[in-house]
Amino acid sequence: MAPLALYLLAVWFLLAAVGSAEVSNGEAPIQYKSYHDLDAFELVREGNSEVLEQLLALKEIDVNRREASGKTLLHYAAEKGQAVVVDVLLQFGAKVELRDRSTGSTCLLAAVTAEDAEITMLLLGHNASPDDRNSAGVSARSLATEKKYGELLTLMDEFDASGPVAFEDRPGTWLVFSEGNRKYYQNADTQESRWSVPTSCAWLRQSKQGIYVYYNFVTKQVIWTRPDSLCWKFIVNKNQERPMWFNYRTKHMQAEVPGELPGELVGELMDEGSTFWFNEASGDMAWEEPKEISWRKVVDERGGVFWFNQRTGLSQWDDPVDMAWREEFSQKEKKHYYWNEYTGEAAFGKPEPIAWTMKKEL
Repeated sequence: MAPLALYLLAVWFLLAAVGSAEVSNGEAPIQYKSYHDLDAFELVREGNSEVLEQLLALKEIDVNRREASGKTLLHYAAEKGQAVVVDVLLQFGAKVELRDRSTGSTCLLAAVTAEDAEITMLLLGHNASPDDRNSAGVSARSLATEKKYGELLTLMDEFDASGPVAFEDRPGTWLVFSEGNRKYYQNADTQESRWSVPTSCAWLRQSKQGIYVYYNFVTKQVIWTRPDSLCWKFIVNKNQERPMWFNYRTKHMQAEVPGELPGELVGELMDEGSTFWFNEASGDMAWEEPKEISWRKVVDERGGVFWFNQRTGLSQWDDPVDMAWREEFSQKEKKHYYWNEYTGEAAFGKPEPIAWTMKKEL
């Protein structure tokens, strides 16, 4: 069922009651005089994610509301181990950086205190910092280290290495549908539907000085190499009945347009079709631009010039060795040859680093 239909059904049950409203939390129904009496913090403590989601959708609840003690809804959900509730709150924009006003603790510290790996992963996936300290000088990382919570420390190591992108759903998990003039997302594995944009579907591509920069508008992460969520090819093959979408990082293939792709990139990839890179010297094939030819010259804000590799994310001041091959003509041999002005290497055949060409068809 589409999200709007679910919301409308829930709204009817919540608002149509005159004398009282009964909202089930999976056990005995909770009695409320009216929908105005629904307490957000009580819903969080009970793990009543369904009703909480409806009220958040109706904007009856501020997702970053604090209790008198200074804790937010997200703090309570993390403390109580309510992973589903944490996910709902994050979907509706709960801020992971907000602190408990009485202790200075973050919701991530609350999750680590509870030794909850699932919630820790959800919060790291929304860019919660493991190093923010409370008023006593304790951070999520320092507590996990002190208590020797190996699983949680491993998650933090993954966060350190890649950031929130490390915890995104696999490419192909989400599909996009429309109801009226609104888009919603459906999980292809669980059939879950949601209005909010999943983190793996929130990547935008921007260009500066011929270099692509990738920005996730949910997690606020910026990276310089293409995320797995955007590594798709539109494969048109005469041996196939219909074109397919292929993620060349994960080797996943599907017929539906991936929900991770922004609209402008869908059109661009469809125009590209089954293009790929082929190395005429080695016979190798690659779906994305090979690292040997992915160097770009960049001018920094001070006018300095350096080289950046779009594929690997590495940068350096010196000219890349792979870019130092020059084609010359040998009068003695009466044919062209190649030499590298940095290494002094020479060859009559085109060297592998510069032997890449783009092909249009499989």
